[in-house]
Order: sequence, then structure tokens, then C-alpha cells
Amino acid sequence: MQRVQPANAGAATACISRRALATALVSHWLSKGAHAAVHAGAEKVRFPTRPVRLLVPFAAGQGSDLLARTLGSGLASSWGQSVVVDNRPGANGTLAVQELLRSPNDGHALLVSSNAPIVINPSLYRRLPYRPADLQPLVPLARASLAVVVNSALGVRSLGELIALLKSRPGKFSYGSPGQGSTSHMVTTLFAQAIGADLTHVPYKGSGAALTDLIGGQLHLMIDALPSCLPHVRSGRLIALAVTGEKSSIHLPQVPTCASQGVHGLPAGGWYGAFARASIDPNLGVQISGSLREVVALAGFTARANEQAFEPLEMTPTGFQQLVHDDSAFWKLTTRRLNLYQLE
Repeated sequence: MQRVQPANAGAATACISRRALATALVSHWLSKGAHAAVHAGAEKVRFPTRPVRLLVPFAAGQGSDLLARTLGSGLASSWGQSVVVDNRPGANGTLAVQELLRSPNDGHALLVSSNAPIVINPSLYRRLPYRPADLQPLVPLARASLAVVVNSALGVRSLGELIALLKSRPGKFSYGSPGQGSTSHMVTTLFAQAIGADLTHVPYKGSGAALTDLIGGQLHLMIDALPSCLPHVRSGRLIALAVTGEKSSIHLPQVPTCASQGVHGLPAGGWYGAFARASIDPNLGVQISGSLREVVALAGFTARANEQAFEPLEMTPTGFQQLVHDDSAFWKLTTRRLNLYQLE
């Protein structure tokens, strides 16, 4: 765990337009549920009263972790209270969600997660110890594109060359992922099905270890989120052959899309958000959501997220809830098509 100590609150200056947007978004959420309670005279909850934990489902260095540390720094300054980043890797995020649900329901434990534990796990695991309804979406944080990356020693320089190589020797090539059921794993499974290749999946507890083995030659390819793999692409240790989805990434504009090279139907990437327990007091939930949105709207947060290869994910609270709903439906259909639905 890493403790983020509060800094001088005046050190971070928000862009006026972004603060206005954050205020508008919070007001929109209030009108959808908690508006009546707040405007009926409910007093502002005294919060936080002790250090706040940001539970992260994956190891240090992965997307959720990077965003949690940036978010934690801003919250520490805003709240004048320590914020602890608490990494709980394992079981594709299940351990972190369980820890959230075991914690006191007073907002001092929040989940900062990628989409996989929220919208993919329920379709993969028959005996998942939580339901999506147990979580309350608070604020979207960012999205991240996925790239097809290989070690330069593999000897391919285009997606077409990679596909030809993979199909020439069925079952002889392996790919890594941050874990069973991660977005990386699921999109690579879709990729293999789309091109008709037989690949061996090697799951890890986070992208860092998988990328290390890819660089070392123990793996042949990965489809990984840019915040994790882009530093290795920029250093030349890995080659990005394509990005998934229909549009190029703002962080790799020179790299073609899979769709432009004949591989269609792959999700563009994953998203990240902050969540509380669904049973949290509505007034406190609105208050915490407002604090989070103010930090996310700060120019410093946006700049840091951009440096880390994230992309903006700006939407209303209702829009974020709809995104969770729509992605849950997509992965339910997709896991059925891949014969993976609740097999474990």
C-alpha cells in the first residue's frame, strides 16, 4: 500500500470551465436520485474522518493503479486527509471487490477499477461472490486503447505478417494477459477467433509481469492497454502492430487499426472508474462523487492521465451507469459466443 499525504490545496488549480462541468455533472446526478434528499435540508456529511483507501484490483504499474495514485494525490489535497492506494491483485479483481464489500460502508474504502471486474467477471464466473448491483458507479476516470504488441525478435513488422505466422503453426504461440477474464484476455480471445488462430493463454497478476516475459521472449504477443505497454513501445523493446477498434489512438497515431487491416469486431479498449458500495448513504455518495469529479476536472489530473496514455472519458453520471449496463450486456453475449459464459 502507498500512502498519499495531503499537499497544499492551493497547489492544484482547476480550469474554470472544467470546474463548471464537474458541478453540472454532479447536479445532473442529484436530479436522478439524491436531489430530493439533499435539497430537503440534509446536511453535508462530515467526511473523511480518517484515511481513505482506494482499493485497486491489480498490481502496481497497471492502469487502475496509475489512475488511483493520480486521483489519490488530488483527493489528499482536497480533503486534507491521507489517501492510501491499496493494491489487491488476484482473481481478476474479485479480491479487491470483496474487500470493498467487507469494509465499513462509510465511504472510507472506494474501488478504483478497470471495466473487467465490473462487467466481464459476472459473465465468466458462475459463483462470483458479488453482483454488479452491489456496486455504485461514482465517476468515470478515463479510457485506454489496446495495442497488439510483439517482441522485435519475433520477426514480424505488420499485423498481416503476425497473422500469417500465428496461423502457420497452430498451438505453438502464446500470449500473456493481466489475468483470466481481463479485457486483454477477452479481446485476444476475440482476435484469435477472428483470424482463425490457436493460441495459448498465459495469465499473470497484472500487465507488468506479462510484459517483462514478452520482452524476455517467454511470450510471443500481447494485446494490452497503452498505459502499461506504451513505455516499452517507445523504448523500442516492443513493436506495436495495430490498435484495436475502428479509430487510431491519439497516443499512437501512426499505428494502424486492426479494422483497417481486415480484423473487425474488436473492442477499442477498456475504461476505468471509481465505485462505492451500492448501499452507501445517498447523501454521502453524492458528496464523494462531487469530490472525485472536482479532482478529475483539474488540469493537473488531465495532464497526468494524458502523460500515462489514458484518454478522456467525459460523461454524465447517468451516462456512466448506462455504459456499465451496456458493456455488461456486450460481454454477456460475447462470452456466450466464445463458449466461456460462466464456465468457472
